[in-house]
Amino acid sequence: MKIDDVAKIQKAIKERYGDIAIANYKSFWDEELEKKYLEEIKEEYDQEERDSYIEDGDVIINSKLFNRRSINECEICSKYCSSFLDSFSYYKFNVCNKCYIINLEGRINGK
Repeated sequence: MKIDDVAKIQKAIKERYGDIAIANYKSFWDEELEKKYLEEIKEEYDQEERDSYIEDGDVIINSKLFNRRSINECEICSKYCSSFLDSFSYYKFNVCNKCYIINLEGRINGK
């Protein structure tokens, strides 16, 4: 592409979308905006760090170890469903296996 072609394209963009469409984005940036941006990033990062842990009784687990879909919490006791039986009970009844045995077993299907 020749410089004349680039100039024609820039002129057409300017006519259609205005001066801001072809302006250099760095011309709108200054030290004050940079400081504000860095503070916002830091606050966002700190908030993300605080929210990234799950308590399971006495154990604190980093939530980055789990997929969003794999975090299964019992509706009755709020325990994390970690075993196969817990997961099976959770997917069928939304409770852990222990709560299923105590609260639901024998009551399902009119038994």
